[in-house]
Amino acid sequence: MITLKEKFCATLVLDDLLVMPNFWEVTVDLEPNPMFVDDPSSYNTAVDRIQVYISSMLDNSMFVGPDHIKHFMTGLPINGVVHTTPDVPYDHILTICLFTKFSSIAEGRCIVTNVKLESYQGQGVSHTHGVDDGELNALRTMFNEDVLEYSEYWFDSHIKYFELTPDGMVLQTLPWEKFELEFNTNKVGDVVQLDTFRQSPKKQDDDDDIA
Repeated sequence: MITLKEKFCATLVLDDLLVMPNFWEVTVDLEPNPMFVDDPSSYNTAVDRIQVYISSMLDNSMFVGPDHIKHFMTGLPINGVVHTTPDVPYDHILTICLFTKFSSIAEGRCIVTNVKLESYQGQGVSHTHGVDDGELNALRTMFNEDVLEYSEYWFDSHIKYFELTPDGMVLQTLPWEKFELEFNTNKVGDVVQLDTFRQSPKKQDDDDDIA
């Protein structure tokens, strides 16, 4: 088990275009994929990718849901990094989005088993999402097709973001080669199914009392 703990700060656009700064602590639990045991450096690369994504793409960025994205399409007199979410970017939605993104950028070298998100605005309430809460396509099944593009945004294995400029929003994609974090494609293993990492429910003894 690998546990990664990071922090980032970002801005939320919520109801009535309320812009709210927030600070998050994120904990990511990963299991090395045994199919890549002959390429152990890939485990480190997967972890490094998640750390780079948090520090370079999440920190000092902005989260915007479908209801407010139209206000940014024509441009604002500011620059920045914007991430679109398939619903209002409350912590429970962001947790699922980050679980999806971290799983995608790890590309099977590590299995992201759980993501936990805690924020300053959350007032002590934390949110978690992991393999026991659904398959990797949870974002594709939770929402209607009219916001599917906002869900698909988080499934890209590359660094993807919207660049906010005075002229509007421009979708940008960066290859991992830019950060020297590409995987060795000459050693490709079979992706272990998520069920491999699901915990079996604990069986109760027949003599146990029922509360």
